[in-house]
Amino acid sequence: ARRVDGFRHAVRLLDHLPHERLGVSHPAAAEPDPQDGTWRLAGFSASTSGYYAVLFTSMAIVFVSGMILESLPVTIILAPILAPVAASVGVDPIHFSVIFLVGASIGFITPPYGLNLYVASGVTGVPYFRLLRYTVPYLVALISIWIIVSLTPQLALMLLPDR
Repeated sequence: ARRVDGFRHAVRLLDHLPHERLGVSHPAAAEPDPQDGTWRLAGFSASTSGYYAVLFTSMAIVFVSGMILESLPVTIILAPILAPVAASVGVDPIHFSVIFLVGASIGFITPPYGLNLYVASGVTGVPYFRLLRYTVPYLVALISIWIIVSLTPQLALMLLPDR
């Protein structure tokens, strides 16, 4: 009972503090600002950024992150950071979403970690390093198509009405 009372007392004390001090609300979460850390993280400023520079930098970040993490954490961590940057230079949100998810998926089967390759190795019984040899042609094809789709937004948007 004593711990519960101490917890309630701590909650009452913290409730009086402004939420900004606790990091609960941040102005960048509401509206992206070109001078915000999101832009500095990507290495661009509002005056020097270009459509393709932001697009390909985002693709590289997602691809490398997908090599290390699963697709869901990559999406949860990077989408709120990279999507506003891409939207600010004119990348269609749906086009960016397709590029983002395909890049995370390709990274998920790419060495050095390639977590899906470990699963395939366990299911098939083929050793991991032997399996790597067979993935190279598929990775080349997947990355080529990914680049083509990123350069031609119509491929990602053609099935959508009013686009």
